[in-house]
Amino acid sequence: MVSTINGDSNVPFYKELANQGLKATDVPVVAFSVGEEELRGD
Repeated sequence: MVSTINGDSNVPFYKELANQGLKATDVPVVAFSVGEEELRGD
């Protein structure tokens, strides 16, 4: 799974994965977090 979730939504996202019984060994998650500053190159 590829996650581009940014900010405060990360914790509930991972908690819900756990609530659904999903483990990193079953569904690996690659998380990218890129903000506006990184995209602008400031």
